[in-house]
Amino acid sequence: MLSLPKLVEPLFVRAGWQPRRDGHLDTPSNGFPQMLAGWIIGEFGGLSVGESGPGTAQAASDVHFYTHLRHEISDVVAPWSARVGEAAAFATAHHDHVILLVGNGGRFYAFTDVDERLYDAGDEFGSLMYRLLFGYSMGTEVGRNEVRD
Repeated sequence: MLSLPKLVEPLFVRAGWQPRRDGHLDTPSNGFPQMLAGWIIGEFGGLSVGESGPGTAQAASDVHFYTHLRHEISDVVAPWSARVGEAAAFATAHHDHVILLVGNGGRFYAFTDVDERLYDAGDEFGSLMYRLLFGYSMGTEVGRNEVRD
């Protein structure tokens, strides 16, 4: 779930991340969002990876990992809570216009503040990083909670 593709790893190393000697990330495979976000922040906290600019299919993004859990930011998923459940923020992307979150069971989401949309980015951290850093789609848009009178 939280591995880095070979094309992405050098970008993280350039940003200051040091891979473990055995090459493995001892990552939780599932769990509560705050636990997963906390693990990500513990491993990558404070790193600024990549640059925003021209990408492959759309603009490439920079990713800035938080240095601590930001509970107040996680509330951005409230309009989608019936569909995605709880989520915890761990980073921003694209000059802080995208908030990256992890939800129950290790599902990743990207919230775009410009148009207030939430995207299901799948369950692979490395895939999300690859798509953001090289300019591919963030994922499938998630519909908001249904409003009933």
